[in-house]
Amino acid sequence: MTKRALFVGRFQPFHKGHLEVINSMIQSKEIDEIIIGIGSSQVKDTFYNPFSADEREMMIKALVDNLDKKIYIIKIDDINNYDSLVEHVEKLCPEFHIVYFGNAITNKLFEEKGYKIKKTTESGKTISGTEVRNLMIRGGNWKEYVPGKVIGVLEELGGESKIKEISTRYFKPNVCADIVVNYKGRGIILIQRGNEPFKDKWAFPGGHFDLNDYNLRECAIRELYEETGIKVEVEDLKLIKEYADFGRDPRGPTISIAYYVEISEGDIKAGDDAKNIQIFEEIPNDLAFDHNKMWDDCQEKYGLKEEGK
Repeated sequence: MTKRALFVGRFQPFHKGHLEVINSMIQSKEIDEIIIGIGSSQVKDTFYNPFSADEREMMIKALVDNLDKKIYIIKIDDINNYDSLVEHVEKLCPEFHIVYFGNAITNKLFEEKGYKIKKTTESGKTISGTEVRNLMIRGGNWKEYVPGKVIGVLEELGGESKIKEISTRYFKPNVCADIVVNYKGRGIILIQRGNEPFKDKWAFPGGHFDLNDYNLRECAIRELYEETGIKVEVEDLKLIKEYADFGRDPRGPTISIAYYVEISEGDIKAGDDAKNIQIFEEIPNDLAFDHNKMWDDCQEKYGLKEEGK
């Protein structure tokens, strides 16, 4: 039986840490063929994911062509659902038996399905794509951490200029307001997103603060009306907390202030940028962004039951 190993990364950009993992796979006697999965393949031109899947494939091919072991390069898009992740990857890839992932949660999911898990860091020194990109932004010696052939690809792509331009565009944090709505005691209103990121995922109503908003509470009220047709007053809003963790929005740094409101009247109708709107008695465990954490905090602060009542 042909033994294949799967190594998944975002490769933003491909660096010497990635090469070290691939070299260890090539040297391993228990691996016959290698699958390299390009994660978040649908995302490009953002703060955390500047390079497209095709550009990342160019970086990988510059290094893995003409190797002794057969290499598959597979583009793996995000589904933002841990429950379906393993099945999603299995459908996209040839059969594999060993998994190289850097994410502890992902490793556990594959291990539970019977896969053998290998570490993605073989040496004591860890290199990350974030560090390489930060060196590019600051004009540091990023080439020290990138294989020579990949440096050539990045220079061909104008990679350093690209990173600097994107960082200028995204570095200032976006400010948003989100709102958890208890609708007539029947459940919680969720919007199905019509656009990336997290397209088709459910989320609480909300959006970006703009110049027409006097404050974030008015932003929350405006977004709620635009997305659901529901009107509430400023004094009805109850603060949950702020959310600003690194990476909570794949487009770049984003700060959100979340509110909770109980309403007893008004009919709901999905806005133009929503695919659907629905009242949930039980909240899905795979909401967009960090909205499940937002829901947990809301329940704890305001003593809500799991049904949203």
